[in-house]
Amino acid sequence: MGKWVTAECPARLDLSGGWTDTPPITYEHGGAVTNVAILVDGRRPVGARARRIPEPHLVLVLQETVAGDDDRDTRIVLTHLSDLADHCQPHAPGTIARLIAHAIARQRPPTDNDFDCTGFMDPDNVVLLEDGSYSYQSLSGLDHYNNVCQSYLGWRPPRDRQTWAGHVHTHLEGSSALSHDTVFVNSIASSHVTFGAKNLVTHCHLQGKLVTNAGCVLNNLCDCDLQCNDGIVAEVSDGMVMQAFNVHLSAPCRVDLGTIRVLTVLSKYDSLELPMYRALATICSVSWLEFLTRTGISKEELWGTKLDEKEMTVMTARLFPVFHVWENVGMRELMWLQGLLEDESGSILDRWRSSWRMSLNEILENVDIEAEFAHRR
Repeated sequence: MGKWVTAECPARLDLSGGWTDTPPITYEHGGAVTNVAILVDGRRPVGARARRIPEPHLVLVLQETVAGDDDRDTRIVLTHLSDLADHCQPHAPGTIARLIAHAIARQRPPTDNDFDCTGFMDPDNVVLLEDGSYSYQSLSGLDHYNNVCQSYLGWRPPRDRQTWAGHVHTHLEGSSALSHDTVFVNSIASSHVTFGAKNLVTHCHLQGKLVTNAGCVLNNLCDCDLQCNDGIVAEVSDGMVMQAFNVHLSAPCRVDLGTIRVLTVLSKYDSLELPMYRALATICSVSWLEFLTRTGISKEELWGTKLDEKEMTVMTARLFPVFHVWENVGMRELMWLQGLLEDESGSILDRWRSSWRMSLNEILENVDIEAEFAHRR
């Protein structure tokens, strides 16, 4: 109570799309802004600070410095959620501050007084994303996992707190089984999903049945990606990185085949650029020899006959089925690649062989950026 928490940021110069990322435009149409952040006289000129007060209301103090004049303060007192009704009006005083208050208020259960701050924002449940960024440009699944999770969970919890969580822009429906040390970013999950310990879930909309084990990374998945035949529940093995990509396809004759979702699965411990003949090279956490023996896949089916051995890596292996002429491909094949499904009849291998397949390099070269942003929005 009474302790100030301060945040500062650089000034933003909008190059295009300015203010489309604020209500009401972003709610109604979505928004995208290209901008740069700069310091002014070596300082971060934009900031805010907050503290808890004993009174059951919210006080917004807007400070403006006018050239040749002293600072001018505008004080707004909000006592009910209805006072935030104009949070989508850009011309309303303190619009951004009202929007933040509105977003926080929607995440707490109602009380007799709308701004009774008991439990409104427990400092022990707040996580810090240092400098508002993390490094995502990595070819290592483990590095990516550590970068994001340390950003959200790397802080030391108070001594009387043994659990914490990092849930940012996330909605968990019903009684979704969620481990306390899982990081959720921009995701939705239903009660049909069971998460293992220390998962990282980003940009996912998971309503179907799914079971993940410990240390998994899920990115960009949605309901349509979880479909399995014969009542099999989709599953992700320990330490796996499962992603979905919106890939734009075109035939050699320049026929536009549209955009299709392609699933990939790897282990976060796999080295993506290590040649397969190297002793430490792995795929889905096992050696290439063990993987090829278990699945029945040959090197020629992954890399052809002309590729140099030094270029036979996870990135260049045509491992991931895109589509099949008369059957659906996707989650069942990924579970088989992980070793979670047996293929005694050889039907999965046959379907894999007769599917159009792509490598990670090919997938990344043909990602439909517009469809990716639409999914994440």
